[in-house]
Amino acid sequence: MMIPLIKPGPGNSLLAEAALAAFALLIIACPAYSISVEAPAAVPENVSWGFKVVLDPTESWSRATVKVDNASLLDVYSNGTITTDPYNGQFAIKAFLADENTNSTGGLVLYVSHMGLGKGEHSISVSSESGSDSKTVISFTSLDESFGLKAEEKFSEVDSRLSGNDADRNTMWRKIADDSNKVSFLIGKSRYFDSKVSSLSEQLSGAQSIASKIYELQQAQVSGMANKKNDAPAAAFVSLASGAATPMMYLIGVVLVIVIFLFSAQFIRQKMGESSIYAQKDEHGLPLSSGQDSSGQGRFMGLGEGKWKYKEK
Repeated sequence: MMIPLIKPGPGNSLLAEAALAAFALLIIACPAYSISVEAPAAVPENVSWGFKVVLDPTESWSRATVKVDNASLLDVYSNGTITTDPYNGQFAIKAFLADENTNSTGGLVLYVSHMGLGKGEHSISVSSESGSDSKTVISFTSLDESFGLKAEEKFSEVDSRLSGNDADRNTMWRKIADDSNKVSFLIGKSRYFDSKVSSLSEQLSGAQSIASKIYELQQAQVSGMANKKNDAPAAAFVSLASGAATPMMYLIGVVLVIVIFLFSAQFIRQKMGESSIYAQKDEHGLPLSSGQDSSGQGRFMGLGEGKWKYKEK
């Protein structure tokens, strides 16, 4: 595109500004194009596939060459002509141009249908006077139909297993809950047995203490018996003396009590006789009153003979 030159002058400033503004609008209105290759990242080996090449505006180039693995596949010209390579062009099943923007010289897109690639990594490139671009395509071995059927069967089996796993998971959680209850029960039993063991330990400690004391007493008794064997004659004499002395002491005590009782009775009887009105006695041992003499001349109730005879006045 040719842009007219405007000479600077007193009346041309407004015209120059208008021309620059129109040029800017033209640039904005026209889309920017850059030659590029658009292709899939991977395709099955030996299977037909396709790619496209986005071309620059026609005024910027006259011929663009498309290559596969650095081997020429076809040439495309800005006037719309497409020529395939005499040797490698036979792999291009179909090639055509499409104008995706009819309002400008840009927007041309080249579509190519390729017969197929061998297994491995391949490069797709395009070059022209305006620029170049390339893409890498990986061709892989596709799986046969039987493998797909087997895979589908495996997926179905996995789905059924997952469905079964849901039931198994519920059963597992129930078992875990039951096991938790059992563990809690066992913990309670363990604590109960621990308390019983502690009680038994205390009882055993007490029994051990008693057994120790019994053992000490037995040892002391054994020691005493050994000493008694050494002092047997003297111990026998002392035992005999002490055995004989005990009844003798009881007998002496009884005799002393009887003697004291007899002396006390005699003393009391004597005192009672001295204090009685019949303390005096006659020649026959009979008691006399205080008004009578031993000859019997006193009065006794105004009656009697002899000493008992009543005397007249």
